[in-house]
Amino acid sequence: MSHPITLSSGAVSVVVEPAFGGRITAFRHGDTDIFAPVPADGSRDLEAPASCGCFPLVP
Repeated sequence: MSHPITLSSGAVSVVVEPAFGGRITAFRHGDTDIFAPVPADGSRDLEAPASCGCFPLVP
């Protein structure tokens, strides 16, 4: 299995998972999540299509 790749510029970072088609597993600005992150503890099945997505955390 491949390891997650973190891309960053300034305070913005995106974590992608190459083993699952480059799914975005985190999108952050500093310590604030912009998209709901995929838990690193493995509690979410990355193979299930509905388990990942880009859900903005906005009021």
